Amino acid sequence: MGYARQKEALVRFLKFQNFSSEKYVALVQDRYIFHHSTKGYKVDVFFDRLKMCHTIDFCERLEIDYSPISLADLLLEKMQIVKLNEKDIKDSIILLSEHRIADDDQDKINHDYIARILSRDWGFYYTVTTNLKRIRDEFLPIYLPKEKESIRGKINILLNRIERAQDA
Repeated sequence: MGYARQKEALVRFLKFQNFSSEKYVALVQDRYIFHHSTKGYKVDVFFDRLKMCHTIDFCERLEIDYSPISLADLLLEKMQIVKLNEKDIKDSIILLSEHRIADDDQDKINHDYIARILSRDWGFYYTVTTNLKRIRDEFLPIYLPKEKESIRGKINILLNRIERAQDA
C-alpha cells in the first residue's frame, strides 16, 4: 500500500531492484503488479485505495501502525472478496488467531473502525459478515481445530460490534 504521491518514487525503486511492472494494471486502477526479473516473486501495490469487490480507502491510514497496512484494513481486504479463495481464508484465520480484537489499531484489529466502515455500505457489510460467519462455522474446524473456540470468540466479538453499528 502506498499513496499516489509516492508512485513515481516507488516505481523507480522497484525497477532499480530488478522488478518490472504490468502496465495494463496501472492503467485500469491505482494498482501495480511488479515481477522480479530473476527470482520469480511478485509485489502487488495499491495506491490510496484498494478497488476490488469493494473499495477500501487507505488515505490517512498508512501511518497508524508499523506495518504497511493496519490489521483492520488487512482483514477488510481479505473479507471484501465475494468468493473467498483458500489463501484468503487461511490468511484471515491466522490474522484472527494472532491478534486481539480491540478499539484501536496498535497491533490489534480495530473493531470500531471496521464497524464504522461497514455501517456506510450495506453490500460491503453483507460480504464481510457473510465471510466472517463462513470462516467461523465452516473453515475453523478444518484449518485450526485446536484454536477454533478462541478464534470463534474473536469473530463473535467483531460481528457483535458490526451489528451494533448497523442498529445505530
